[in-house]
Amino acid sequence: IEKEGLNAGEVWHTHKDGHVFPMMMSGALIRDENGKPAYVAVTALDITEYKRMEEQMSQQEKLASLGKIASVVSHELNTPLANISITAEYLKSLLPEKHKKELDVILHEVRNASGIIKKTLGFSRMGSMEFRKANIEGVVKKAVEAVKARRNMDGVTIKTNLSPCDVICDEYRLFEAMTNIIDNAVLARNSESKKHIVDIASTLSDNNVVITVKDNGVGMNTATLKKSDKPFFTTRAKGEGTGLGLFISKWVIKEHGGSLVIESKENVGTEVTVTIPCGGDSYAHIDS
Repeated sequence: IEKEGLNAGEVWHTHKDGHVFPMMMSGALIRDENGKPAYVAVTALDITEYKRMEEQMSQQEKLASLGKIASVVSHELNTPLANISITAEYLKSLLPEKHKKELDVILHEVRNASGIIKKTLGFSRMGSMEFRKANIEGVVKKAVEAVKARRNMDGVTIKTNLSPCDVICDEYRLFEAMTNIIDNAVLARNSESKKHIVDIASTLSDNNVVITVKDNGVGMNTATLKKSDKPFFTTRAKGEGTGLGLFISKWVIKEHGGSLVIESKENVGTEVTVTIPCGGDSYAHIDS
């Protein structure tokens, strides 16, 4: 320290409550009147918020790049995929029954590829949200009906207890996010359980609407839970999921100034809590 000084650098510090956080530390050697080292003055700055903003900016840059790539990929692939689908459907009408299974596999993979393109393309349009007043009860009910229309609901019960709260939101994006979350809850069914229950509730708390989606399905272990909202991560069988649904949902909720928290226990179930501001001063510029 006497020769080189104390260079500034990042260190991790443990708070008295036990949580660990990043700090920027720097120091200088203080000498007495005789020029001899007396003590070291150290400055420590909590940079938790800075690191959070840095990570957010990095994520936004990645999404912007992904959006540009998605636009090109969508343009280049949608036409050949449509041609494959049309040709497969035409062949199904000509070929005997024993060959239709193979064609169904082709059509299934085409739909899966189209779904990946559609969801990925959504990133390039995230900045064009249209905020206006909408009723959260109506948005969630539409999402429930959308899931019921696309999934086999035999043995699955969806229970709702929703408060008719108005929020300032992009209604379509919020509908998309809630559809993804509810869809995951329905698909989390434990094959050994005869009854799969999905409970959906919404309440008002401190000018926020809190939506919970809880299921009694397979749940997730700690390792899987940590990766559950990462892009392209999926626990479904190959070809059954894009791994983008929950990632997109979390992004949409954040764009609404809210949060998405997942709690899960393996073989017990999963609970997703979505918190969204009802509105207020920050939305004063929006025409409801």
